[in-house]
Amino acid sequence: MQDHAIGPGDVAGLHAFSPDAIPSSATIVTHRRRTPLFGLGFVDAVPDSDFFALATKEVALHDGTAGHVCIVSDRVHGCTAVGKFGSRF
Repeated sequence: MQDHAIGPGDVAGLHAFSPDAIPSSATIVTHRRRTPLFGLGFVDAVPDSDFFALATKEVALHDGTAGHVCIVSDRVHGCTAVGKFGSRF
């Protein structure tokens, strides 16, 4: 459910937004648990090789939960790197 966002601009250039409503037919409602911002620096400090090693270990378990290391463009450094923040492209 989107409770915060920027909506489309109107003719005056103002942005309006109406949050999504929970359908009356919903029987279960949960809240999203996202990564706190203060922990992202630690994720960024993990070497790319650790993610490849973890994916290799997951494949060896043969339990259907094997991860996939996503490689993205690192525009800051002009190369490619492991996508660590939910980015696939």
